[in-house]
Amino acid sequence: MSDYFSSRWNYVSEVGPDWDEASRKMFECMNSAFRKNQASKHAQEALKIALARVGEGHKDTITSYCNLALMYYTVNELDVATIYAQKGIELAVKYFGEGSERHAQGLDVMMFILTAQNRFDEAISMAHELLSIYTREYGPKHEESRRIDQAISDLHGFRANEGKSFWGKLFG
Repeated sequence: MSDYFSSRWNYVSEVGPDWDEASRKMFECMNSAFRKNQASKHAQEALKIALARVGEGHKDTITSYCNLALMYYTVNELDVATIYAQKGIELAVKYFGEGSERHAQGLDVMMFILTAQNRFDEAISMAHELLSIYTREYGPKHEESRRIDQAISDLHGFRANEGKSFWGKLFG
């Protein structure tokens, strides 16, 4: 198990014992992401627990929306993924403000969804907004800033190759 999931698994929240159940449901969701029906059930249960225990304005609820978006992105249900990502972004801006770390979390997921939909101009715009947030929060040399900077470069390449045949992409 990765360090990220280990830390999430052992996470103790101020909201009580139900939160362990929510964490377990999200862990099961991530472990079963390619078994769509089971994954969506666990993710929905985690979101319901978060909404009931801490409400829509809590960072963990926003993370649950983003995790659902990421899960649906993973199984290529991009319309559903978009709905959850947009809700996560909306709540992040409402409760934490534009340009906040929670806002960036939603933008990050949405950038992947837009890329998968070949909406490169929108994804590039979102990536620039993300880069601005990460650079301000962490500095230009931080791994998140570097990752998004690379994503912007990749997105420009994807956009340049859009509509080209396989051989056109291969030989420019």
